Amino acid sequence: MKTINRITIPVLAIIMLIVFCGQKSTEPEETMRFNLVSSYQMDDSCMDVYTDHIYVTTAGNKSGIQIFRQQEIQVPEPAASYDSLIGKAVAVDANSSFYIIGIAFGNDSCALATYDYCYFPYQGSEYWGFCTLPYPIEDAKAWGSTYAFVAHGEYGVSIIDLADSLNPQLINTFDTPGEAHGLCLSGPRIFIADGSAGIQHYDISDPANPVLINSCDTPGEAYAIEINPSYTIAKAYVADGTAGLLVIDSIYSNPVIASRLETPGLARDLSLNYELHFPGVKEASIFPDIISILSRLGTCVLNNPMPIWDRGYILIADGSAGFQAIRIEDYHPVGITATFETSSYARHVSNWFSCDNNMYFAIADCSSELKIIELVEIE
Repeated sequence: MKTINRITIPVLAIIMLIVFCGQKSTEPEETMRFNLVSSYQMDDSCMDVYTDHIYVTTAGNKSGIQIFRQQEIQVPEPAASYDSLIGKAVAVDANSSFYIIGIAFGNDSCALATYDYCYFPYQGSEYWGFCTLPYPIEDAKAWGSTYAFVAHGEYGVSIIDLADSLNPQLINTFDTPGEAHGLCLSGPRIFIADGSAGIQHYDISDPANPVLINSCDTPGEAYAIEINPSYTIAKAYVADGTAGLLVIDSIYSNPVIASRLETPGLARDLSLNYELHFPGVKEASIFPDIISILSRLGTCVLNNPMPIWDRGYILIADGSAGFQAIRIEDYHPVGITATFETSSYARHVSNWFSCDNNMYFAIADCSSELKIIELVEIE
């Protein structure tokens, strides 16, 4: 019996150690942190942010829209700034021709405005087109150059014809079973983060008459949704309020919740940041003159990085808990690896943009500052 004990105890200890190590290996390492790169004092609350390949654009209540060059983001100054004229700017998006801006008039009435989108905004002609809407605006997304979709919370979604950008026309408003908070467009489809009703998926091949394809209930209140840009993977990521971050598989055909990670606050918005692979030399040194010219024009070019879709980070605008960076591995969340605290309310986070081989985000936390942050490794 003593011999058996002498053998059994070490074996059990080894087994327990292996199990313990296996459990620890699934925990995300605290290898990242947020760094505040710069900020810009606005006249009013920063309500929404939008990024493209060259600019960062803010919607700032009474301050209207302000456009910043990404190349100058270390010391941001507006390249253009335009008053929203008769209301407060609460949402912003763009297509290849113009911005669309959600305007609130101080009561339940709102408007979708259009503003000329020029390669150099300060050289563009200044004009606005307005389409009056009867309901509050929570999100607005452009679809191509001819349509826009606007989320109205409990009042559903409106469809705007933008063929004449100076005279946009409301062509339809359709109700949803929940509260339309956020929109995501993917080809001829629109995905609606529909609050208590989860995710609604519509075919918009005929934009004036959306057809419901399927839906997916969620445990919390769906505020925002992003689709993996690789169509074959068919995954969606959802900011689901008190339920945190959700991953939904087979989003186009038979959606099902595959994984979930709770966050300390109220998950309101999210941004996907896939890891990048730079083949060969990181700096595009073959054509230095061309790169130099593009850099002066405000374009950051570094040898066309190749995304690695199955890993990276998701940034969550987490309400009163600030912003969270969530590590993803094999398309699913591993854990929170960094937190950016804010004294205001984390409402929106932009898509990431790359400059000088660094990755930045613009955040809207309802304060009077535009904040630019980056996610960096802890040395």
